[in-house]
Amino acid sequence: MVEETNTAILDEWSAVRVRSQSKLYQKLPITVDGNQGLLFVKEDGGVERSSFFLVKGRSYSFSITGVDTEEVEKMYAQIIDSVKF
Repeated sequence: MVEETNTAILDEWSAVRVRSQSKLYQKLPITVDGNQGLLFVKEDGGVERSSFFLVKGRSYSFSITGVDTEEVEKMYAQIIDSVKF
C-alpha cells in the first residue's frame, strides 16, 4: 500500500524549491517503503541524487553527490533500499 503525500507540501521546502527552479535538476516522483516523495537527479557539474519525503508529519531527505555517475547511483540505491519509515 502506498501512502500518498501531498507533494505540493514538499514543493514549499526551500531545498526542494531551489532544485525545482534550477535547470540542472530533473524532478521525478519516487516511492520508498510505500511512501511517495520527490527525487532530483543532477548530471551536470557533478552528479547528485536527492530525495525528499513527508511521512506521518516528519520530513526526510536523502542526498549523495560525487563525480562518478555509476558510484553515485550505486550508493544512492544502497541508501534508498535500506530506508524504513
